[in-house]
Amino acid sequence: MTLQQPHDDGYEVIILTTKWWHASVFTEIMKLSPRLADLHRQQRLSFFNIDDSKRETLRASAEAFRRTCTDSPLSAKKQFPKVVTLTDNAMYVFARAVQSLSLSAHPRPRGASWEAFVVCAHKLLTRRLIAGADTVPFAGITAKDHHIPDLGCGDALILKPTLGVSSIGVQRVSPGQKNPFYGLDVAPGDIITIDGDLGGSLVSEDVRDCIGIVEEYVDASWKRVSCDGFVYDGKMKPWCITDNVYAPDNPEKFDFLLVPTVALSQQEQQACWDALETIVACLHQNFGFDNQFVCVEFFVKNGEARVMEINPRISANQCPCFPRVLENGDAVEAMVRLQLGDCPPLPRPIPGRVGVALYRDPVPNTPEIVEKGEDLVYYDRQDKDAHVYAFGDNAETTVARANSFYEELHTLAQR
Repeated sequence: MTLQQPHDDGYEVIILTTKWWHASVFTEIMKLSPRLADLHRQQRLSFFNIDDSKRETLRASAEAFRRTCTDSPLSAKKQFPKVVTLTDNAMYVFARAVQSLSLSAHPRPRGASWEAFVVCAHKLLTRRLIAGADTVPFAGITAKDHHIPDLGCGDALILKPTLGVSSIGVQRVSPGQKNPFYGLDVAPGDIITIDGDLGGSLVSEDVRDCIGIVEEYVDASWKRVSCDGFVYDGKMKPWCITDNVYAPDNPEKFDFLLVPTVALSQQEQQACWDALETIVACLHQNFGFDNQFVCVEFFVKNGEARVMEINPRISANQCPCFPRVLENGDAVEAMVRLQLGDCPPLPRPIPGRVGVALYRDPVPNTPEIVEKGEDLVYYDRQDKDAHVYAFGDNAETTVARANSFYEELHTLAQR
């Protein structure tokens, strides 16, 4: 894939990194495309690291990024850098900068909408305001509510922080149980700020008071997938569906990701694409979301797709798999093309090729990145998880090779 950008000479690219999604992921695991590598050598591609360890540092990073953009020589030309984001917190920083600059004389940059970020990040607003997202019973809950409400769908419920990330604070609950968030000022894992002026008219008083959302617990008989697409000129374009495989002995703990899906039938895949199209139409028409990736996690069974959550960015953890198992699968370059106003070519699965991303505990005394041959890579995110990426021609054997490599690293670390 070659970037062609005749109308925007001199553009710059900034890749937003975080404490667990480092620059090395882009340069060593995914590898920059030849065109982006050229920009890096020309010092027109740079990395901006976000400190998202807590709420205050994330807000400071957002302000520092805004200053980086306004202090750039591009600013005098009323241009905005092309920004690559793979995580919720990175999109928060990008969208806040766009929102701030949209109040100035700058033309609105492509690829981010603050309003769309708000309705996707705030799980109660997602269910209320995005068409097609109200597919499970739900109710908001405040820190003043003593007990978990009865949603009328049985005893199996799940409680999530309304602004949580990475499944922090998510837990099984039942009607009448004491509210685990009772008396808290901030829910666990909640470091994103969208209230006050930042929330605008979307965050009404009743929404602002809700520290959590209670939903029906969807059992393990429903397949779980991540469905990635992108929006170009208001239209949804399909990218890839990934199987989210959970541990056999713990249906709430990730075991691995499998790219592309082998679990869904063609009918089930189409149900996901149809649902994503409805969601994208709403995000574009009502909240100005365009020229960006969107990932929706679905529960799928018997041709029905129910929304788990909606993210206004690509799936991060399987992103290194995309260019290895899909033709035209370089999502980083696709993000840049979208912000240049160019529609990337649609990816196609490479026949007989699968990618796996294991979720595992980090291996002690082991480098951040360890490669074995061309098809095995260990990556320590330096937070709670490490990944093993593996590529092959068969899902079962590729998962087995990934697990064997992980055990081999443990053996080496103990010597």
